[in-house]
Amino acid sequence: MAVEMIVRADVKDYDEWKAGFDNARSFQDSAGVRHLQVLRDPDNKNTVIVLHHFDTLEDARAFAANPALAEAMKNGGVIGHPRIEIFEVI
Repeated sequence: MAVEMIVRADVKDYDEWKAGFDNARSFQDSAGVRHLQVLRDPDNKNTVIVLHHFDTLEDARAFAANPALAEAMKNGGVIGHPRIEIFEVI
């Protein structure tokens, strides 16, 4: 079953966040992310949504719960608590 994890976050500075996000690609790959897409609010350039595609629900849940993900978001300038949701693709 294919699964999408949607992360919505506000960041301090989009350009700095994006550079860190791009550098974390190997972490995402090793966690089972098969495809991802970054969206940005056209009216607030520091609000982002990241879509992560996984093959399994277990991979998505493990990635969301991984302390390394929380640390990467904190180091990347995510403000507050990002909203993380997981959905099955139907």
